Amino acid sequence: MKASTQNRKDVSKQPLQRVYRVGQYGVALGLPADLEQACFLMAPGKDYTVANDFLYGLHCGAFDEYCLLDPPEWMNQRRDGPLLPRSLWSTAQALATGIDVLEARNLSFLEIGNSELKRIGSDLVARGVESGIGFVQSTVLKCSAWCHWRKLREPIKVSHGTILFRMGPKDSARARETKKVHAVFTQPLTTTKFISEIHIEAIIEEVMKTDDGHGPALRTAADAGLRGSEPGSILIRHMPRAGDVDPAQPAKFPLWGKGGKKRYPELPISTLGVNDRYRTGNRRLAVARAIEKGGKEPEELFLKRDGTPITYASLRRAFKKACKALGIEGRLHWLRHSFAANYLAKGAMDMWTVARRAGVTISFGELTKLTEARQFSLMKLLGHKSIATTEIYLEHVHRVLFAKMSAAVETMH
Repeated sequence: MKASTQNRKDVSKQPLQRVYRVGQYGVALGLPADLEQACFLMAPGKDYTVANDFLYGLHCGAFDEYCLLDPPEWMNQRRDGPLLPRSLWSTAQALATGIDVLEARNLSFLEIGNSELKRIGSDLVARGVESGIGFVQSTVLKCSAWCHWRKLREPIKVSHGTILFRMGPKDSARARETKKVHAVFTQPLTTTKFISEIHIEAIIEEVMKTDDGHGPALRTAADAGLRGSEPGSILIRHMPRAGDVDPAQPAKFPLWGKGGKKRYPELPISTLGVNDRYRTGNRRLAVARAIEKGGKEPEELFLKRDGTPITYASLRRAFKKACKALGIEGRLHWLRHSFAANYLAKGAMDMWTVARRAGVTISFGELTKLTEARQFSLMKLLGHKSIATTEIYLEHVHRVLFAKMSAAVETMH
């Protein structure tokens, strides 16, 4: 009894859950059925009451109705209906972060303006937040607009302007205008980073030591350039087996990623072999544990030890734990950056290797043109809307090429 007590986690040291999603269990307990998949914040206080009212407005579509009837001059109108559950969850998390920053400065949604938005941005930067700052600011701003619509405050006055951007391939890119609040933080495009192939292999090997699906999921994410949230949504019936594909060609599988958009990432035959061994080994054990507890086999391919599908949060924890153990600096999304840089460099590297063996000299400018030619195929693999988003990965291609060339020269000698 004493040993089991010692093995229990100290609940007092665990972070409090800030966002609660109403599921089937909540409806079964008596909550209204229209609240299923709705998200709410779990904390006392005036701002949390207003925030939950705002989140419910997003869930039921009332926010979009207000946007159409009385849109602020700085807001882009939404016309696509209620938010999807995953988007609503992300909005609730951003809102909770915003409230935390506001409370630290003794502010509320009723006092938001240009200076307050800038303070939120600067405070998040000071806390070491590297991404999502603009999303937090925009979410707080929309909640303040909701307060105005509910007659809790005066109209929000923030400086804004119209910016022009283009979407689609260069040859057919169409210009589109959107409104931008000047005080909202914009993530610079030059902040992308990548991890070397040696470090990636070391991290994956470290995560593979666990007997769950995080290792194979990380291997799949690194080799297919997936977002951190996407491996957990791969269904087992969609992942081909190594024996069913042409070994000379990369295998493709359907994936519904960001925004529910379908694309077909590619995987090498070696990664399919890793997934096949996981299917017949640790995944079967995880499914058996789930059935033993009264559940059923999940459709998802990658599972935790208890038989539930892995999540973005669990995969990120496994990744960060491995990085800490190895002393490597990295973020989960950097695997996607690394895949993109290596993909763009591959064609140029193959030609350079052939030319060097034949005694032919190729200029670096010619190699750069080859990397640019692969941008459109990379855009499809990554699921980008615009080629401009894909172009940011060219920043790392020269470094990748130099590293590969140096390693190849040492091997040849």
